[in-house]
Amino acid sequence: IQNIEEEMERDDTPIKRNRKTTKDYEPSFNNKVYMQIKEVSNKEKVDDVAFIQVLQKVFLSQQMSLKKGIKMFGNKAVEGMKKELKQLHMQDSFIPKHKKDLTLQQWKNWCEAVNLIKQKKNSEVKGRCCTNGHIQWNYISKEESASPTAATKSVLLTSVIEAKEKRKVVTLDVLNAFIQTYLENKDEWIILVLRGLAVELLIETDTKYAEYVEVKKGQKVLYLECTNVIYGTLKAALLFYQKFKHDIELQGFRINPYNWCVANKIINGKQMTVLWHV
Repeated sequence: IQNIEEEMERDDTPIKRNRKTTKDYEPSFNNKVYMQIKEVSNKEKVDDVAFIQVLQKVFLSQQMSLKKGIKMFGNKAVEGMKKELKQLHMQDSFIPKHKKDLTLQQWKNWCEAVNLIKQKKNSEVKGRCCTNGHIQWNYISKEESASPTAATKSVLLTSVIEAKEKRKVVTLDVLNAFIQTYLENKDEWIILVLRGLAVELLIETDTKYAEYVEVKKGQKVLYLECTNVIYGTLKAALLFYQKFKHDIELQGFRINPYNWCVANKIINGKQMTVLWHV
């Protein structure tokens, strides 16, 4: 971004502002950085809005539906989605159900599965199976679903301490964080409705799901009872926080009473600090 700004400052030619829609506009720009990205000839100036859109396409990884992901990435998107569903299956997240066996309460509160595709920075295409949890607003209040998170002051203060004391700092991501959280209370289990290609991919993972598949308007439908936390449900972040807090307390960490996402432990006479957010 700094190099782009420097290039634009050295160029005195005024920028043309395109008053037309820039949604599908592919611009060309007299800028070395842009030319390296798009490999286009140096022709004319472009409006700044369109140029920002190009930067977003290049530097920001977009999340899209499974259908759109297959059009863009082909078989990579299919394999990414299949890998995601296999991870959920291996964690014993699903209990297949026949529609006729659902209770009235389950039928009212079922959630639609949302299958997404995203390309990561390393060019790997990742699938994500989550749920549209908006229907849960009907029976779960904001207070019941709110999860603690690390305060900005805590991040800044611990960073200063780490720099002053020359501590070793490690950042990491907890893989499959939510689906590792088993729901002890069966009343919190939800019904996830899977449709279309995702159903076929799950059957390829394990054929036991095949006998529960129903066809509705020419589309395969599968009803799954979720025993683990699924990304997108309102309580997902809170339930994972409670599990993570419990696990690190078993390891001897003490939670900071002023910020519940900071924990400390003395190891071999030295303090270890863990700061996390969900």
